[in-house]
Amino acid sequence: MTEASCARRRTERCRPCDGRRNARGRVTLRPPFFRSAAWGGSAKCLLSLCLLLVLAANLFACAAVLNPGQAPARLQLAPAMPDKILSKPLNKQLVVALPTAERDIDTDNIALVFNKREVRYLAGLRWTSPAPNILQRALIDALAATNSLRGVTDESAGIAADAVLFCDLRQFSLHYADPEESPAAVIIVYFRLIDPSDGTLMAMRKVEVSVPAGGRDNADLISACETALSRCLAEISPWIALTMAAKS
Repeated sequence: MTEASCARRRTERCRPCDGRRNARGRVTLRPPFFRSAAWGGSAKCLLSLCLLLVLAANLFACAAVLNPGQAPARLQLAPAMPDKILSKPLNKQLVVALPTAERDIDTDNIALVFNKREVRYLAGLRWTSPAPNILQRALIDALAATNSLRGVTDESAGIAADAVLFCDLRQFSLHYADPEESPAAVIIVYFRLIDPSDGTLMAMRKVEVSVPAGGRDNADLISACETALSRCLAEISPWIALTMAAKS
């Protein structure tokens, strides 16, 4: 036996058996990471920990997206009601249809208009209802307060109406001529009285009201909107009552 063969045999006897012998009796070595069962368990634990961390991060991200923060305050307008118009109520009934409006007005957001074109919304404050619903309710309350008609309600009541009031709400917003100055509350509405028996137009009228705000605080802005709505009701209520009286 040569010296090289002897050295090779001594090396094979000293080498730890890290694998299995094949059919020829030779040792098949396994990679080092398969040698310890303990390392395999640690790898599984590490993988599970990574998955848990990823899942937790996703949950925190979802919570941040789904949490809208503090809810905005809701404001309810309380306009002044008009005075009595007729000496006694008409024996007529009126239905006030829900006003139509563009998308930027048909919302519970308080619209701010800059340079007559750019529409933004007041942060942290909203109406209790979309602007068309506010106008419809205010009209019903105002006409009921004047005691001019036998009945006035919205279209959901299903009453036999002598006239239907349709409204096209063009503006219900705060207009800034200068961003550094106080705005004006602007309400523009087109009113149409329709005879439901034959669909004829009884009368139509445009009401436009602008009330400068006394300051830039939210209280000043809301007060201007409330005053503008009061003036709108004071102008349109007598027109409705007198128009229906003339058609008697």
